Amino acid sequence: AEKKEELLKCNAALRESSKRVGGWTKRVFDLELAEPSPWNDKLAKLKEYADRHDGNIPEHAAKNSVDEDVRTLATFVSGMKNKVKKNHVSVAKFPHRVKALEELGVKWHSENDARFDVMFQRLLDYKKEHGTFRMPSLDLCKESGDPDLIQLHNWVFSQVGSFRYQLKTKKVSVVQRFLNV
Repeated sequence: AEKKEELLKCNAALRESSKRVGGWTKRVFDLELAEPSPWNDKLAKLKEYADRHDGNIPEHAAKNSVDEDVRTLATFVSGMKNKVKKNHVSVAKFPHRVKALEELGVKWHSENDARFDVMFQRLLDYKKEHGTFRMPSLDLCKESGDPDLIQLHNWVFSQVGSFRYQLKTKKVSVVQRFLNV
């Protein structure tokens, strides 16, 4: 009973200490975001851009913009997205930066990633129903009148083409998902 009571006191003290450290860490992170630095300057410009454009953030396609500021911001956002996806050391060291970008509306996963997941699941469902990944010809898909089947056919053949011709658009992890099925 004494050991249990001592353990409960230690746990309570540990929780209290964690609260203090967590509060201290948040204050340090907030101060770091207020310091002058190139990263914080880009964050401030991104906030201004988002305010002027109804909360919209320049995406990857904006890297080709004629406006140099928009290009710079799009490159910054794209670079941070890549670091988050790859769990770069800077993301681990500065999680408050990731949170600051999330608060501005940066989404870490693109619509392409979400579309891939949906289509990949449809392909798995197709295999479950038909027992194979082999797709009928596009003509047969069109004759069936099933727009979902046509869409799946086109997606599968674009994936096969990307893999066959080793287009850089496909990541190793994507190819691995296909190979693991």
